[in-house]
Amino acid sequence: METFTAFGIAFVSGGGLVAVINWWQKRKLTTKQERQADAKTDEIAVNTLAKALETVNKQIVEPLKQELEREQEQKAKILNKLNNELTKLRRAIEKIPACDHASACPVSRQLQNDKNGD
Repeated sequence: METFTAFGIAFVSGGGLVAVINWWQKRKLTTKQERQADAKTDEIAVNTLAKALETVNKQIVEPLKQELEREQEQKAKILNKLNNELTKLRRAIEKIPACDHASACPVSRQLQNDKNGD
């Protein structure tokens, strides 16, 4: 027991307790600094990713959207022209029976001989 008491007195009087307290405070400070560094690293990563996404959006996505819209407009125009031409053709075909030359009409014959046509 004397040894334990002597060790305790030497520890307290010799600065051992102070060393332990200093170690404990440094440990807390180091942990806090590590957390701050991690937070800064995460913030930098998020900012970098946000800038990268913005750049991709401006340089790739927006031009592709505009090109797609132009393509769709062109397809719509072509489809509209095709629809108009088909309407004209239908009207012409519907007029064949009323035509004076229907019996000798090559178009009418071709349509009647067409196996796939209606």
